[in-house]
Amino acid sequence: MTGEPSSSKRLSAFRIVLLIAVGIATFGALTLPEALRPSALALQAGDVAPRDFTAPRDITFESAVFTAQRKQAAADAVLPVCASRSRACAPRWIPS
Repeated sequence: MTGEPSSSKRLSAFRIVLLIAVGIATFGALTLPEALRPSALALQAGDVAPRDFTAPRDITFESAVFTAQRKQAAADAVLPVCASRSRACAPRWIPS
């Protein structure tokens, strides 16, 4: 029975040390990416960037003017179809 209290104390001390080590490792894992992030570059309008920059996310922009132009061009590309039997459509009449 004399061996149990010392092993219990050692186990308790080991748990405390392990908890501290895990806490330090977690803190380091969470703060290390921030420390490794490059600092902001002091660039002015018209300066040449020393490296390429990538956007953090993609965005899209739909131009109402260009969309209307493309729709009109597509509508203009469609050939007229006459389905009536009138004389005006006789040369282009499509039998039904």
